Amino acid sequence: MAAKKRFYKSVSCGQMTACRSSLMGRNLRSPAGSLLRLPTMSLASAIADEWRAQGDDIDPATMPLFSLAVTVIDRVTPQRDMVMAELAAYGGNDLLCYRDAQN
Repeated sequence: MAAKKRFYKSVSCGQMTACRSSLMGRNLRSPAGSLLRLPTMSLASAIADEWRAQGDDIDPATMPLFSLAVTVIDRVTPQRDMVMAELAAYGGNDLLCYRDAQN
C-alpha cells in the first residue's frame, strides 16, 4: 500500500465543547468518515501533535492515539452493547479473578 502524501499545512484543536482536531480548518475524520469527536481537550491536543509530527508522507504507525480513537469511533461505539456484554462475560471466566484460599 502506497503511503499517503501529507496534504495539510496546519493542525489545530477546536472548541472545548467539541473537542476535535482539524486539518487546515477542516474537521478531522476517521477512515470510515466519522467526525473525530474526543472526550478531552488533552487527547485532542495529543492527536493534533501526532498529525503535526508527520513528514512528507503520512505514517499511521506513528499515530497510536489517533488509531485508538478512530477504532473506538468506527468499531466499538456502533456495537457498544455487544462489546460490553462480551467484556462482562469474559470477567466470569478470568482466572485472575479468584480469591486466595491460603489467607
